[in-house]
Amino acid sequence: VLTVERRAKQRSPDLISNRKETTLLAIGAHPDDAELGCGGLLASLADKGHRVGIIDLTRGEMGSSGSPEIRAEEARRAGAILGIDFRLNLDMGDGQIVDSQENRLKLAQAFREYKPTVVATSHPIDRHPDHSAATALVKAAALAARLPKMPLNGSIHCVTRILLYCIHDVATPSFIVDISSHFEK
Repeated sequence: VLTVERRAKQRSPDLISNRKETTLLAIGAHPDDAELGCGGLLASLADKGHRVGIIDLTRGEMGSSGSPEIRAEEARRAGAILGIDFRLNLDMGDGQIVDSQENRLKLAQAFREYKPTVVATSHPIDRHPDHSAATALVKAAALAARLPKMPLNGSIHCVTRILLYCIHDVATPSFIVDISSHFEK
């Protein structure tokens, strides 16, 4: 289930680099959130030759099963199966995600570096506080990435759309993507 938020398409050609953009960048509070929330979409786009990636905001160290090391290995294997081009972990502390200036800048810097056209993250209505916090952080970082006076490296970058995926709770989708050919993955 995905919903979409529209972002302004204000691009200044002189401030945007020609570096290859990422079609979809999925942001998860924990390793496995992106796979659970939009793994089929990532696999579908990767199979069509699009550049796709995942950013995990935490190592999932508070998870009820596994360890950060096991979760990192599972994330690596899942990424290989889905065909993603890159994966980062910003290590913000499981159970501690907040929309702070420090965290905004970390994520905004990744947006400037990987230049995602579309970002997908968890829906703000979710029983896990990290998922809700991730949504607010992604929105704030998307704004920060496009502001030329932010203390960030590289040229500004404007995220075109933010998609919201559900993990625990359910929301009414604004559109549906057929990923049935990727169910095996």
